[in-house]
Amino acid sequence: MKEFVWTVCLDGYRLLDGARAPLGQRKPAAIGPNGDLGCRRVRFYTPLSHNSGLHRTFARLKPDPSAVITFANRFGLLGVRSAKHSPALDNSLVGTGSGIEVEPFSDWEAESEKLRRALELWDTTIIGNCEMFPRGHDGNASCALTGPEPCSCADTKDAREALDALLTDVNQQLETLDVESGLVWDASGAGIKMALVPHNLLGAIWADFALAVGANKHFDRYKLCPACGIYFEKHLLKRKDAIYCSDACKSRAYRNRSVK
Repeated sequence: MKEFVWTVCLDGYRLLDGARAPLGQRKPAAIGPNGDLGCRRVRFYTPLSHNSGLHRTFARLKPDPSAVITFANRFGLLGVRSAKHSPALDNSLVGTGSGIEVEPFSDWEAESEKLRRALELWDTTIIGNCEMFPRGHDGNASCALTGPEPCSCADTKDAREALDALLTDVNQQLETLDVESGLVWDASGAGIKMALVPHNLLGAIWADFALAVGANKHFDRYKLCPACGIYFEKHLLKRKDAIYCSDACKSRAYRNRSVK
């Protein structure tokens, strides 16, 4: 078994609205590759190795075409449910037959919202659930957000029930998306490691969230890069006070300031 690898079209993606289909036969808007021949050139990458904040980046995705296309150009299509786009049929979307595979825009909206709700539950519940944090010598739990001060736990029982529901939802998503676990060959050639292995990008996104929950990583572990809009784990960078996720983003921000 190998580490999960996904593809991104080098020619980018576009929004297909199917607006010229006859009234009553119009299909939802969709996201698909540029050009009428599909995705002809691709780049390969390993989502779970190079994007530690992938789940947070997807959860904050705005439900508008430009934001979805920007995400797709960076990370690729979700790879879950596809329709067919047929240029020969006046740019309409068809359920079967020949054509280019595209993904309904409504799926992107629904899946991002689903993860957003789960992530908000994780971020808000973990603050009040003292049992999630290690206890000091005085027997009091210390919140990650308040440092050595004791947690304020109005109702730990409710928090635990909420987290139980969250874990059930995440496990169901992993099962539905057919995310496996096992020993894999590291794509970088570093050797063998234990990993979650999805079969599509959406599965990788939920696997990333599951790994974050399993390691008790909440919002104070991540930072939003102001240059590219991608979340990253702060501790993975050389400087703890880093603002940008990479030197490339730092340089891009400097160039933009210089132009202004």
